[in-house]
Amino acid sequence: NVAAVRPEPRPLWRRLKASRPSANTLLSHIGVLGPPVDPSFVAEAMEVRVVPYPMQWAGVLQSTETAARIIVRQQDAWLQQRFTVAHEIGHLILHPLGTEFRDTTFAGTPAEAQANGYAAALLMPFWMIEPAVHAWGPNVGLLAQAFQVSVQAMEIRLQRFYGMGDDG
Repeated sequence: NVAAVRPEPRPLWRRLKASRPSANTLLSHIGVLGPPVDPSFVAEAMEVRVVPYPMQWAGVLQSTETAARIIVRQQDAWLQQRFTVAHEIGHLILHPLGTEFRDTTFAGTPAEAQANGYAAALLMPFWMIEPAVHAWGPNVGLLAQAFQVSVQAMEIRLQRFYGMGDDG
């Protein structure tokens, strides 16, 4: 009588990666209902370790078929670390496994722009921004504080919100 060997269940991030979910779909799947979105909570819910570490890059994504971790520069300001974690989640969802993304190596590439866009949509989804703007007006400082992002990140997101509409 041979016992069946059950394969290890794949981590949530690996199951989600196949469908390349939008940031909105990811937030919905994890059950995030409003601001501020905690990108470390999102990573942990996806079974991705977030590790602060003193290093020269803002962040690094390391991934294999079975494991992923995000390393974030511990000396960066808290708001920058939040964006970096969200950015690395974008790389994990959108880009090939096994590539170690480091901000200085890939700066200015389409992959970096995609990861930045994913991070913005994860931290500041339009479906959360719209009621906040209706409640408080387009007060960039107040909105940045509520969403726990930099004023610059919120300014860019509001320009997209008013200029381009829905981001899926």
